[in-house]
Amino acid sequence: MNFRINITTLVFLAFTVSLSAQTGGTDYKRIGTSMQKFGDVFKEVTSTYVDDIDPLPLVEAGIEGMMKYLDPYSTYMRTDDTDDIDVLTNGQYVGFGFTVGMRDSQLTIIDLREGYPAQKSGIRIGDVLAYINSNRVDTVYPSNLKPYSKGPVNTTAVLKLVRLGLADTVVVTLQRANIPVENVSYYHLMKNGTAYLKLSRFSRSAGRDVRESLDNLQAMGKVTSFVIDLRDNPGGLLDAAVSIAENFLPKGTLVVSTVSRNGRRSDYRTTSEPLYPNLPLSIIINSHSASASEILAGAFQDLDRAIIVGENSFGKGLVQTIHPLPDAGTLKLTSARYFTPSGRNVQKVDYLVQRQRADLPTAALPQFDKNEFRTANGRLVLDHNGVTPDVIVQDSLYAGVVRHVISSGAIFKFATKYSAVLNELPFDFSISKKTLDLFFKYVETEMQSIKFPELNNLATARIQATKDGLNGVTIKFIEQAEKSAESDVWKTLRQNSSTINQLLEIEIRVRFGTEKDRISRLLQIDVPLQKATDMMVPVTYNAILTGHSRPDQ
Repeated sequence: MNFRINITTLVFLAFTVSLSAQTGGTDYKRIGTSMQKFGDVFKEVTSTYVDDIDPLPLVEAGIEGMMKYLDPYSTYMRTDDTDDIDVLTNGQYVGFGFTVGMRDSQLTIIDLREGYPAQKSGIRIGDVLAYINSNRVDTVYPSNLKPYSKGPVNTTAVLKLVRLGLADTVVVTLQRANIPVENVSYYHLMKNGTAYLKLSRFSRSAGRDVRESLDNLQAMGKVTSFVIDLRDNPGGLLDAAVSIAENFLPKGTLVVSTVSRNGRRSDYRTTSEPLYPNLPLSIIINSHSASASEILAGAFQDLDRAIIVGENSFGKGLVQTIHPLPDAGTLKLTSARYFTPSGRNVQKVDYLVQRQRADLPTAALPQFDKNEFRTANGRLVLDHNGVTPDVIVQDSLYAGVVRHVISSGAIFKFATKYSAVLNELPFDFSISKKTLDLFFKYVETEMQSIKFPELNNLATARIQATKDGLNGVTIKFIEQAEKSAESDVWKTLRQNSSTINQLLEIEIRVRFGTEKDRISRLLQIDVPLQKATDMMVPVTYNAILTGHSRPDQ
């Protein structure tokens, strides 16, 4: 133990000397004091704590504590935790070809890659993953599944799945395969000549994949405009965003700049001639569009090359770099801020203030003050606010109770149960009145788990009034309000039968396909996409980008 402590002390000393050299010695005393304190605590814990302590996990816990102090994006990863980085940098992974998510606290299949082992085996979206080999995983969070699912290519695993509507489990044996990352999850040439492209991530191969997709779209027919959908895209590699921008911006155009702690600036410019320098372009974003998505959208907005449509983006203007460590661990550390061509940084949360203000409640994340900047044509944009669309459109214009039925998973679960007994779906399948009535009956039986806010709030008020001993008149009044609200909920659901009909048909069809089928059908009722295509009319498009017209006029 003493030997380990001495080695650790030497490492601390070497680190102190190295860091003080980097800072010119200005912080030498504070650095030395801090490292001495860390070393003293480490020595006392490893030598006098009541139980024997393995020094390695103790140091790792200290490292993780340091990362949490910085920001949510700086993380320490052990050897087994670096798969996501490998996927981004290598452009492929070893797996079965399915994506999982939590639905009602159960690990559920939410997407399948067409042509890969899971889809070929008959696994369906909506299946609950219960076992991998002998390991029960149905309550394991997706981020914790890797130890049970990973393995070398061509090795096999036995999976047991539960399908709502079937009494028996579904058992399949799958062989692991090399699966390329799917940066472009869907593309389609619409009847009006608009080429639609759904970009799901920015891995190393994203630029190549986008170019291939654009070429394929051109081969489908005459392309008159483009729509790139970045909704729910969490980002990825900065270089990938620049590579995608090269398709639409002149050679040598500044796309993004990064500035590190010491003020060192790096500019990222396009390096090739654009394939589509003039065709109208629109970008769709929402509150889950982050990082590289915001770099791309922010650059196109600043350069007045595209109309941005949708909801305000996430607001992540920090750059992380990867630092391999000697013990095979990896440090992902925020090392710079990025700035769009106009000079703005989209970062919303000020983590420096958060570190300095320990008294702030967790929910009260400190925000930066917002400053004004101008696009190439002089249009006003703000920094520290994510990317604000030129045309603001909500992702969904469904009635509130319909949105709640969707978010509750009622449509998802009904589709799984309905389709479980079907081996295939009739070619001319559509939702009959009988099926729609079955769904409403299902919603009625699941009313308690769906928890409509309107009904829940009134129920809570009634229970509290009873506990507080309020008089019977007040309680009866609340009960009457409950009955009235329940009646209104059902009335509103029935009034939106056509929308629910469409959503049910889409979800049931997806049980015999992949997420691509959902995307292709949802596009037919996609409000932001419709707005984006409407903006492609030359007069409207040019008026918005030159600042000569308000988007809502």
